[in-house]
Amino acid sequence: MPPINPESTTQPNPPQAPLDFGATGTQFLWWAYQGTNPFAKDPEGPRRDLRLVANIEQPSFFLVAVRAESPITDLRQIRENRLKVKFVLNNMMRDTYQMMDHYNLSAEVIKELGGEIVGTAVQNRKDMDVVAGWASLVTAPEYAYWMDIAHNNKLRFLELPRDLLERWAKQMDMEVRNVPPGLLPGLENRTFPTVAKSGTVVYGRTDMPEEFAYTLAKALDENQNLLHWTHMNWFYNWRTVWKAYGVPLHPGAEKYYREVGYMK
Repeated sequence: MPPINPESTTQPNPPQAPLDFGATGTQFLWWAYQGTNPFAKDPEGPRRDLRLVANIEQPSFFLVAVRAESPITDLRQIRENRLKVKFVLNNMMRDTYQMMDHYNLSAEVIKELGGEIVGTAVQNRKDMDVVAGWASLVTAPEYAYWMDIAHNNKLRFLELPRDLLERWAKQMDMEVRNVPPGLLPGLENRTFPTVAKSGTVVYGRTDMPEEFAYTLAKALDENQNLLHWTHMNWFYNWRTVWKAYGVPLHPGAEKYYREVGYMK
């Protein structure tokens, strides 16, 4: 569903035929259905044939940190004080422009100051000055950089201004939530608001057979215990499993959720 991440060191081979179903972040499914945000310029336009099968909760939080000895207490200081920084930036949700535009920062500006913006690949993590991106209690490749950097450096986490967080959350269909204390080293006794998201959706199209969608929804429900024994912080919530913003629920999945009483 989302565009291939250029920061990843390994990529799957492009599919040779249309995909029948898949899994992605909840926001990506909603954006693709509407044709907004990263999908606003998609030549296919809004993908109105997408259908939700299940939404499995998976919370994550956007964090910004600097080295503990850094003089930076506000990202505005990079530009105002003409600081040379190595800025490690994760843009997996295609939304970091919200922060970078707010501070009038760009790759060009940072390069002009003698610094650079790099991705989160292992070779880029050494000698970083600033790191920003999505964090979660998982070791999946798209999140593992936080664990690596936080365990190998003493970090000081920065709070983002409330007006930025609220605008960001509204634009990107997210929420403003407090960071859980202890999420990473350096956050043992701290909590503060940031932009947050949750959800990994299993989805198909309108041409997915109803029996298959029913069976898929049923299998996910009956095997919830498998979600406990992975490297991901997934959890099944019957109150939200059948919701993903305004993406229509597949009729086969709806049939199952009504049968078990999750939907009335």
